[in-house]
Amino acid sequence: MKTLPAIASLKELFFNKDGKYDLTQSIDWVALLLEELNENSEYSPEQLDKLSSLNIHMEIERYSDSKLDQTLLIKSHLKSVYCTRCVKTLEPLERELDFKFNAAFIHESFKEDEAYKELTETYLQDAIYDIYYEDRGRFDLKSMLHEQIYLNYDFFPKVTEDS
Repeated sequence: MKTLPAIASLKELFFNKDGKYDLTQSIDWVALLLEELNENSEYSPEQLDKLSSLNIHMEIERYSDSKLDQTLLIKSHLKSVYCTRCVKTLEPLERELDFKFNAAFIHESFKEDEAYKELTETYLQDAIYDIYYEDRGRFDLKSMLHEQIYLNYDFFPKVTEDS
């Protein structure tokens, strides 16, 4: 399995020629993301190991743009089963996340650029990408995934809509 560190450099990202990565909770920093998803569960760690999962497929490519220079484009599909509780009854629940997203890591100098200061996404290669910034040639994949998870997370899970 091709893995990545939580904060990766270009060298680490392009060691893999096809740019495809499959990340699971067997990787320490991905396991921490799953642990956070399960934080409201009443199950033991052993039970959570059996009931919950986090799988992330990423396709990463380097892209040159006349405005943005070198950009790192990421197309990702995230699937997770996690355990939590109903906000009304406190009954244990299993929830799923299953979503795709695109992210573009652009140079950190654009943080101060008036044209990009207020933007959260950009249009490249016929798709919309959420904007993230590299930090001195390092790409914080864990923070990006954390943000995407909680943009899609159900903060008020219920056993049924009637409860």
